[in-house]
Amino acid sequence: MKKHILIALLFSLNFVTFAQNKAVKLFPQYGQGFLALYRNLDLNIAYWTVDIAIRTWENDSVFNDKVIDKFTLTETDYMKVPEEYLDTNSSYVFTVKGYKSSGEKVITDGPNGLGGLITTCPGCDPWPNVCKKKCNGKTYAWQINQLKDPNNSASKFDLGTAFQTWYPQTCTGVPYYQYMNYNDFMQIQTTYYSAYYNILDWGPGYSPAVITIPNDYPQHVYYNAVGGAITTGLIYGVQKYLGNWKGDYIETPILQTGSICSYQTQYFIDLMNGYANVSTHHKFDGTLMPELSCNGTTGDLPHPHLSDIMIEIKDVINITGNISIDSIIHCLESDAIQSGLLGGFWPEYITGLSVGRLDKKMAPVTLLASDLFGPDGEYLNPNFTLEPGLYSLGLVIDDGSYLPIYREFKEKVSFSRNQSEFLNASISPVPIEEDNFNLHMEANATLSFEYILYDFSGNIIYKNNFIIPHYQKRDFVVIPKGNIPSGMLLNKFIFEDGSQIILK
Repeated sequence: MKKHILIALLFSLNFVTFAQNKAVKLFPQYGQGFLALYRNLDLNIAYWTVDIAIRTWENDSVFNDKVIDKFTLTETDYMKVPEEYLDTNSSYVFTVKGYKSSGEKVITDGPNGLGGLITTCPGCDPWPNVCKKKCNGKTYAWQINQLKDPNNSASKFDLGTAFQTWYPQTCTGVPYYQYMNYNDFMQIQTTYYSAYYNILDWGPGYSPAVITIPNDYPQHVYYNAVGGAITTGLIYGVQKYLGNWKGDYIETPILQTGSICSYQTQYFIDLMNGYANVSTHHKFDGTLMPELSCNGTTGDLPHPHLSDIMIEIKDVINITGNISIDSIIHCLESDAIQSGLLGGFWPEYITGLSVGRLDKKMAPVTLLASDLFGPDGEYLNPNFTLEPGLYSLGLVIDDGSYLPIYREFKEKVSFSRNQSEFLNASISPVPIEEDNFNLHMEANATLSFEYILYDFSGNIIYKNNFIIPHYQKRDFVVIPKGNIPSGMLLNKFIFEDGSQIILK
């Protein structure tokens, strides 16, 4: 009798644990180290505590969690988790608790894993994950993990949600998204779909699970869940979760399988249905789950630019100081991809930018590469300002991929650039040996500017006006009327917006 009571209790605990992430909006291992929380106004949450514990295992099923760090959040609903706790080789977990101003605890979320893809414990297992099989379904995405005993051929398998790509070096998770138009987006927000997609808030830009993409059709065609092309209006993307397999924690008993990662995904599906008895588990609404299946694609899809982008932005992501949005995109300019740049500013494989805010609601800002330059190559200088807070900067890739970058701005920042930033100019030879020299200019937008040459006393010895079309190079020989005096010369470029470049 006691055994049956214990089993029933474990079932109940598992159902509660896996039913819903009640407070965590963004996990730090996928959000460049940022933990974002959902402040449910109905609960009158006044502040949060975040406990970080290290998990040690007595054996394969018994563990202890020792709290080693604690944070209290009063004015914000997010924090940057210290980098040492995000080590994929360590067993750190965190628990979030929300309190009223009276000190009454009203919500607990966790413990959740910090280092790896498995985010919800008891899935935080001591055995390493040696193999994973993914399914990108039409409305869901799951991943079967093979957890293997490092000392023998024993393995067990569990089911978790899947990311399209995960870069542990930068703590960046690229989700699978289900795309739809506005009407479909509003329609799926029904009673059970919040749990089906594991979404705490449906506000585009406010939730990392809901994104918006400018529809630049037909440059890239986005399809909805039934295969229809979305050709009009703003595109909504909803992060895929476990769908009808969200609810009970699904895990097989220990099996003697050895190394089987070369086997097809269907073998793993059959293994889960046969040994974990998936259809006997309860999903989020209390009904039984269907047998595990996949109505989409399996395996990883190639995304040739994502790795390059993550390498380029790694240093920028790790900067703790305040940087602007255009600096993040501008950092993609490198020698390796110089030939692919649009104007030395926006790589040609990035078709758009979608900006949202995670700590407060705001209407998402979307920007296409075509919004930067007019038909004649002139820079249009789109200008918007962001207040201090935690933001999601989504890069839209030309193959349809969406790369979320999370950034805290501690000061007000503006997206704006001067015309002078689109001209690269150089003088040769240096030092000048005769009474003329070469002026080399490269324009990354159509530019009109005045060029003035001064001697060391500030006297004008030469001036000229230039108009250079976008993406053009010009070599011009500067020949003043008189001799070029010895000493330091000053070259000034004055643009229509008042910005300047000064070369000495």
